[in-house]
Amino acid sequence: MRKTRNITEGAMMIAMVAILLILNRQFAGVLEEMIFWLLSIPLIVYMVRYDIQSGLIVAISCILSSILFSTFTGMVLLISAMVSGVCYGIGLKKGWKNAYLLILAIVSQLLVSALTVIVFGHIFGYDIIAEVMDLTKMVEQAGIASGARTLAMLVVLIVYIGSAFMQGIVIHVASHVILARLRIQVAPLKPITQVRIPKQVGMLATVGLVIYAISQFVSVPAAYEDAILVLYLVCMMIAITIGVIECISYGVKKRSRAIVLGALIACFIPVIQNIMMCLGIYVSFGGHIEKIIEK
Repeated sequence: MRKTRNITEGAMMIAMVAILLILNRQFAGVLEEMIFWLLSIPLIVYMVRYDIQSGLIVAISCILSSILFSTFTGMVLLISAMVSGVCYGIGLKKGWKNAYLLILAIVSQLLVSALTVIVFGHIFGYDIIAEVMDLTKMVEQAGIASGARTLAMLVVLIVYIGSAFMQGIVIHVASHVILARLRIQVAPLKPITQVRIPKQVGMLATVGLVIYAISQFVSVPAAYEDAILVLYLVCMMIAITIGVIECISYGVKKRSRAIVLGALIACFIPVIQNIMMCLGIYVSFGGHIEKIIEK
């Protein structure tokens, strides 16, 4: 009975993927980047519910379906989703810690973003540097001359890195929620008050911010300017994330929705972002928001 259900559900998933591939082709690839990354979630649930070998068979079958029914870009994105789902499913099946699983989900989505930029760049002539330059000109035309390039780089990073982070979190949380509803036992997710980015990561981000600050006062070769700018933006995002998590945790402890909502909104306000960044640095070196408020 279980084996029959296994085969039936696997066939249904393959059929669902094939239908999505055909619809995507009919709609000129609109569905590719919108929902293809979500296909890793049912694969993860299927693999954990049954076994790794069955999950691999379904993943390979879905990839073969993409060769038959999909465009080239859709095939690349579907293969990426299947590989991400298999890796995460194996980790979940083997009982890895949730922290490692979350990192795996986020890193896999970051690699997918990098892969699409590189592959599509070589095939279709997409140039991310040219996109940054065009966006910089648009920002300057809007009347923001100072820091236009930094703002353009920040927008591009948020689009690629930020979306990859969010996709990884959605895959991680959704997989656990679905498995819990199916009464399949996995390690429970930690509450937000216990979620913390390792202090070592925050310290490394602080070092990156210091390097950027020093570069503003010394002569830096032109070849390294873009690399230092990217380093600054990535480190800034890490520090802001640490600060926001600290504020959200404090809001949850105090049962204040206003603090939680304010912390989320703060991510998008330039001046407040600097405050959150400083709070993130403070927390990375052992500080807590309660100490600041009590003072």
